[in-house]
Amino acid sequence: MPERLKPKKKKAKPLKQAKYTIGYTPDGKAIRKSFYGRNNKEIEAKYRAYQQEKFEEDRKQEFITFKEFSEEWLDKFKRPSVSPVTYRSTYKANLKTLNTSIGDIPVIKLTTNDLQAIFGSVSDISKSKAQKMFIIAKAVLEHAVTINLITHNPMKGVVVGKTRKSENKQAYTGEEYRQVVEFAKTHKYGNGPLLALMAGLRLGEICALQWSDIDFYKKILHVRKATTIDNHGRSIIKEPKTACSIRDIPINDEFCQFFGAQIQLDTFVIGNGSNIIMDSMNYIHRNFKYFKNDLQKKYPHIQNLNMHELRHSFGTVHYKAGTPIDVISTIMGHSNIEITKKIYVHDNVEDARNRIDFSKLP
Repeated sequence: MPERLKPKKKKAKPLKQAKYTIGYTPDGKAIRKSFYGRNNKEIEAKYRAYQQEKFEEDRKQEFITFKEFSEEWLDKFKRPSVSPVTYRSTYKANLKTLNTSIGDIPVIKLTTNDLQAIFGSVSDISKSKAQKMFIIAKAVLEHAVTINLITHNPMKGVVVGKTRKSENKQAYTGEEYRQVVEFAKTHKYGNGPLLALMAGLRLGEICALQWSDIDFYKKILHVRKATTIDNHGRSIIKEPKTACSIRDIPINDEFCQFFGAQIQLDTFVIGNGSNIIMDSMNYIHRNFKYFKNDLQKKYPHIQNLNMHELRHSFGTVHYKAGTPIDVISTIMGHSNIEITKKIYVHDNVEDARNRIDFSKLP
């Protein structure tokens, strides 16, 4: 039986194309868009459907509030490009503050006066927070200009007013330092505070520190990693942010005797036996909270410092003991000495007097 020939498919006719002006750039240049169809009627129908969709979108945009617009900007442009910690602590937190004041105002109705009212009254917040809020508000509204929602950025001309005077970080005195160190040696959750007080470690470095990072024979603590939060909100271990944070810290006999005598039930120095990475926030709100409460009960006269201020105390007691500032800076993982001087060293007039040898003056 002869093979039946399959009928050849007819080639589809090429679609017709027509260009329409759909808008104009800020400098008056026409924006053209192509529409395709089998005939002019179909092309016209597609163009009309586009116009209707654009009209409805424009009406929606006309009433979009700063809160709605900023959250959309945050989700599309910042969430994919910054770390989860930066996303949460820098962008989300500062937008929340902005939205309490201007969140319900439509973007197209937001004026420079509205924004100046906020940034001119920042006496109750820190300079750092005010600057972050300023940068974020400017970026959000610049995006509104880019997509032609508004014609100009109302942040132009806004000036940040006088902010709250920054307070010096607190630090233990020499006597308090010794009392807290001895107390920590006897406490269930004392390892973390001791690593801050005796080695100047940051919280993320403490949570990531493993027993294998401590060379008891050579008396060196190796800092090679720190904890952070991934996109799923889980604690993970990564290299520190800067090269200066990767360092070797000399440790003394007291440190080696105390930590060297411990039974290593966990990979991590502050672990509880599960070999699971300690989440830094959980550590602060649970372990360190118990430690602070018990410390205050036994020594109510001692300053109630946070975890970062224990690290400050490390720098301060070393400075007062005569450790050169450049050595302190290196041990603490700072990029330059000025950071150490400005943030971690707390001098008073008597400290200054003790460092001056008046007998050598002419």
